[in-house]
Amino acid sequence: MKIIVLGYLGDLQTGTYVHNSLIDAGHESYFINMRQIIMNEGMEKGQQIILDELEDVYKEPDLVLVLKGLELKPETVKTIRDKYPKAIFANWFFDVYLADKPIWKQEEYFPVLRMYDFFFCSLKGVADKLQAHGFTNAFHLPEACYPKRNGPAYANSFQKKKYGEDISFCGSLGFTEQHKNRIDILKSVAKECYNFKVWGNIVGEENKIGVEILESHMFVEATNETHSVVAENSKINLGIDQDPTLEQSWSARLYRVLCAGGLYLTTETRGLNKVFKCYPNEGEFISDDQELVVFKGKDDLIKKIDYLLEHDDLRKKIAENGQKKVLAKHTFINRIEQMLEMINNV
Repeated sequence: MKIIVLGYLGDLQTGTYVHNSLIDAGHESYFINMRQIIMNEGMEKGQQIILDELEDVYKEPDLVLVLKGLELKPETVKTIRDKYPKAIFANWFFDVYLADKPIWKQEEYFPVLRMYDFFFCSLKGVADKLQAHGFTNAFHLPEACYPKRNGPAYANSFQKKKYGEDISFCGSLGFTEQHKNRIDILKSVAKECYNFKVWGNIVGEENKIGVEILESHMFVEATNETHSVVAENSKINLGIDQDPTLEQSWSARLYRVLCAGGLYLTTETRGLNKVFKCYPNEGEFISDDQELVVFKGKDDLIKKIDYLLEHDDLRKKIAENGQKKVLAKHTFINRIEQMLEMINNV
């Protein structure tokens, strides 16, 4: 297929994973780095530059795929839609929020959402909410891993010590609305005086984070190969999803930690045990057939950290199981196959 992707390449993450996986799967993919264009040229001028760049691409693509698309004004979305009337026009939305509201409450965006033939949501709960609002073009298509950047990465003895730890967490702090429980949970871990490292951006004032966390904070992001070194060389990698009550709404961090071969200990997010082998009930035995481990509340989290740190072989076996699962079923090539199957079956 001939595919145009509009997204972002600057962080070498999801946009890169999608584009390269399309090529790896045998498709022709042309990427327009629309967020970078807007960052360089501004919102108004950037719209025309994006449209001008489309003039140099396939005259009749089979698929136009927008990744989230906040950079596109409604009239630009319509122009692109009208320019390729025979092409499938799709969006892949990797979030709950669009600007300052959950997307199903962002009513001013609804006319734009309707322009897409397919509005793929990486979180099932988001797709369910949109479908409940009458959007029959909303479908669930999860995130995934890209083994070339998320798989195990070489690290020498110094790097293993620098990036590895008993417990690690990778993620931004300071989004009080989107990440309501994140700081509270991390404080409960920090107060136990474990060997603990936190990686990621701090949004807003540091004094709102808490001195307990700041003492363990590395004040730098860990992405791609660096993230893999952190995940692989940390005994436990924490996951704290923003809304565990939203169906299958876990972070892409899950796939990337498991791809690197890390043990993932995460919130009891709704629907997780439908996709991965885990036993979410509080105090339930941790079995070596699991693919990750979930915790139910702060007390259960501390108990499971202690147990996993005491049982090296069990921890390594669960990490191995998780890695096998994502490499077999949860890569971006798998997702592209699922996307095209959904498009062909509608």
